[in-house]
Amino acid sequence: MWFHRKKHASDEKKKIKKKWSAKRKGILAIVLVLFLVSGGVLTKLVIYPTWFAKDTQEESQTMEGYVSKGNIEMTTTVSGTTTNGATYQLYDLNLTGESESGSLVVSKVNVSEGDTVKKGSTVLTLTQSSVDQTRQILESAVESYQIDLVQAKVDYEEAVAQAKSDYRTNLSLLSTAALDYQNSLDTYEAAEKSAKKDLTAAQKTISEMPETITSYQKKIKTLKKKITSYQQNIETIAKKEATAKKTYESKKAAYDKLQKEYENLDTIAKYLESYNGKSNVTEAKKEITSQLTEEKTALASAKTAYEKAKKSYEELQTKKAKTQEEQTKAKESLSSFKQKVTESKTTLSEAKENLKSYQAAYYEAKAAQTKGKVSAKETYAQSMSTYQNASSIYEAALQSAKDTLQSAKDNASSAKARKKAFEKMITGNTIKAMQDGTITAVGYSAGDTLSTTTSIATYSDSSSITIPVTVDQADMQYIAVGDSVSVSLSSSREPLTGTVASMETTSSSESVSSVTYTVNVTVDNASGSIRSDDTASVSFTKYTLKDVLYVPVSAVTEKSGKSYVTAKLTDGNTRQVEVKTGEDNGQFIELKSGLKEGDTYVVDFKN
Repeated sequence: MWFHRKKHASDEKKKIKKKWSAKRKGILAIVLVLFLVSGGVLTKLVIYPTWFAKDTQEESQTMEGYVSKGNIEMTTTVSGTTTNGATYQLYDLNLTGESESGSLVVSKVNVSEGDTVKKGSTVLTLTQSSVDQTRQILESAVESYQIDLVQAKVDYEEAVAQAKSDYRTNLSLLSTAALDYQNSLDTYEAAEKSAKKDLTAAQKTISEMPETITSYQKKIKTLKKKITSYQQNIETIAKKEATAKKTYESKKAAYDKLQKEYENLDTIAKYLESYNGKSNVTEAKKEITSQLTEEKTALASAKTAYEKAKKSYEELQTKKAKTQEEQTKAKESLSSFKQKVTESKTTLSEAKENLKSYQAAYYEAKAAQTKGKVSAKETYAQSMSTYQNASSIYEAALQSAKDTLQSAKDNASSAKARKKAFEKMITGNTIKAMQDGTITAVGYSAGDTLSTTTSIATYSDSSSITIPVTVDQADMQYIAVGDSVSVSLSSSREPLTGTVASMETTSSSESVSSVTYTVNVTVDNASGSIRSDDTASVSFTKYTLKDVLYVPVSAVTEKSGKSYVTAKLTDGNTRQVEVKTGEDNGQFIELKSGLKEGDTYVVDFKN
């Protein structure tokens, strides 16, 4: 993040010199360049002059900068005093998964403060049972993590196979995504059309069915009239038929009688023929022949009358049958139309009853179609994204599988390393001196359990200095033996790097409301340039705010419980912008909202 000048430096120097010698106006030009390193970001800070009239007593400088994005290290800083150097023999065996402080118990302390020892001489004697127990814990851990490693290798092969399968599936999305998308649209469209069809049909039924029912009722009325007319015709024909039947039967009887008489006379005539030549017979024959001729003529006439009566009777029968047939058809039509009226009324009633549900179903289908289109589009986009990122997804899956396998390998290696470190640290059931020197402190007494926060022994060391500092209980969770820290000495401008050598396990404060602990920090002093009793500031890194927007703390002002930053607009003017802030480390403060990366801010300093 670089800050820039408002005016060219050389022009301002000339202007200052000219104004100072000519009118002796109050002018102050201060250019201060600070290079600040925070979270790996190099910061250039420039303070610019602002011009005032000669009678202005207050002087002001402004600074411009850009809202940056990066990491902010959150630290806690405490003060202490340097003391003569010391080397700490530490117990750094971490029984992961079992006990962070270990389970080695001191049986006997073999040295005292002020003793001069040789490397390899016994410092502590441990109980044999605690040594055996700890060895068992470490051996079990080696065995357990080795089993986990074997399983991890199997899981790795399965994960690789699954990643390859997923990769092929993701590649196939190119051909299936569009089809699935269209199928989804078709499904929603079909549902919408079906609901609309039901609704339209119901509306049409309600609109048209009354007219249809009325039409059927009219036809029913017409059919009833026809049936009545057919019945009347049938009754009339039946009367005529009865009369015609009587006439027919009468004519038939007369004809049959004449036929009989004719046959009788013909028989007589044939009989008299045998007596041909006799006078009395001849006369009788003539008379019979005359009667027979008359009967024959009457018979022919009777036959004609009979056949006419028969035909009239049969025609009436046919007409009656036809009329009855037409009446039957009319009755069937009447029944059919009555059924249609009943069915139509039922259909109309159901349509009215279901109209609201059809309307609701249609609106629901319409809404589902709208949402479905969005959902289908999102699914399609997701599928296409998955297809386009198939390779990176595959690589990520492989990397994840590799990481998991590597973690299992690391755990197995760490377990073996801890077991090896334990065997190196323990000789039988004793701990030996790590170097030649004078013992200045022993961290344990008989019966104590070894802890990673308490050194085994402290040796005087002229090649380093020690800085005991007091740390609040709340900050102790962020500190561990071996951590690197930043150290500033009053006698030196350059910051130094120190190491957390040991931490006291008991509180160093008496106050109930404020619990503190002593932490010993060592700094290399091989050159002998650092003296004792020098004031030192030690900064411990607690945690890091990663990838956040930030500005200098001085850029934020507070008004009525709200935070503001003076932002510079594109036209050169400035305005107060309300911002939401997060944590700060005393130098930089996080911005959660209000400004974005690259925005220009202005800080006004008044003296």
